[in-house]
Amino acid sequence: MNLRLLTTEILMVPIHALEGLSVRHGFARDLYRKMSSVYQLGRPFFYFGEDYFEKTVNPGDRVLELGSGTGYLSRRLSRRAGMMAGLELEKPMLKKASHYGGRVIYVVGDMTRVPFKPGAFDLCVSLGAIHCVDPKDFFREAARVLRPGGKTIVLSETGIIPRFAPRATREAIQRGIEESRMKLIEEIKIGRLYTFFVSIKKN
Repeated sequence: MNLRLLTTEILMVPIHALEGLSVRHGFARDLYRKMSSVYQLGRPFFYFGEDYFEKTVNPGDRVLELGSGTGYLSRRLSRRAGMMAGLELEKPMLKKASHYGGRVIYVVGDMTRVPFKPGAFDLCVSLGAIHCVDPKDFFREAARVLRPGGKTIVLSETGIIPRFAPRATREAIQRGIEESRMKLIEEIKIGRLYTFFVSIKKN
C-alpha cells in the first residue's frame, strides 16, 4: 500500500468520525469553517488519489470541482485543464483558495444548485464532499452541467462516515448515479477507506 495513503487513513479516522457526526446532527458547515485553516496546512502531506484525478483530465478539458474547499485539487488539475472552475459554498475557504493563486475560477455556490449552464463541462470531480449533500441532488446537477459523454469522478470515504450518515453509503451513491442521467462505469477502492465512483453522462 502507498505509505502516504496508509498514513492518511490512520490520521483521518477521528476526522472522518467527526465528519459523519457533523452531517448527522447538522453542524457540518460549522465544522469545515473551523477546520479549514489547520487542514490546509497539512493537506499537501495527505494522499487521496490525486494522481488518478490528474490522469483523467485531457488537455483542454473544461473541468469543475464540486466542493473545492481551499482549492488544493483544483490547482493541481488546472495544470492540464483548458478551463478549471472550483465551486464551494463556504466563502472563507474560497478566500484561502484565491490566496494560493493558480489558474482556477472560484465560484461561491451549492453543489445541489450549480450556477453554470447545461453542458458547460467535460468533467466534474469531487473529493470528499459528496457526504455533505444528498447524492441524488449531487448527480442530478453534475449531469446537467456536463456535455453528453462527459464524466463525473467522485472520491468518497466509504468506511467510517456512512456509519453516522446513511446518505454517504456506497449504495446511496450508486442510487444517486442511477437516478440521474449518469451511468456508473467503474468503482475503484483505494486503501481501506476510500472509493472512486466513475460515471458517464448518457447521450
